[in-house]
Amino acid sequence: MSETPTTAVEVVNKLLSNPTDIENVRSLTTPDVNYVSLNKNHPDLTRVLPWAGDHHGPDEIVKAFQGMHAMWETVGFEVKAAFGQGEDVALFGEFSYRSKEVGKTITSPFGIHLKVVDGKVAYILFLEDTLITTSSVQTGGEAAYTSLGHQVMLTA
Repeated sequence: MSETPTTAVEVVNKLLSNPTDIENVRSLTTPDVNYVSLNKNHPDLTRVLPWAGDHHGPDEIVKAFQGMHAMWETVGFEVKAAFGQGEDVALFGEFSYRSKEVGKTITSPFGIHLKVVDGKVAYILFLEDTLITTSSVQTGGEAAYTSLGHQVMLTA
């Protein structure tokens, strides 16, 4: 039998230790937990990363992490700092993923903001460098940008 987490940071750590196990996720989240992955509403991003967006309920968290695990092999995941103040928890770190279809490995910083209410996670906002993570599954083509008056071309 595992220990019951007592602090908001411990609740978050236990949730992230197994986010694809529905029983683990249900035991640590509110029934209406709000999970925002990368952006609340970005249709083009959702075409590449289907779990991106605004989601509600424990099942949606599991579905999102199952999608991530289907797309990438986790090469590394390191929390470099974790802070808790009242209901708020913030985690900062770095992950490395290898695309299962393309074989490209990337490394991205991440930040996660969570709200823990009465020992249950009620809100999650997960942010990462989406330019680098989407590049891990890009298979061709060029992207053109205008940055500070200069044309920038990126290729796969």
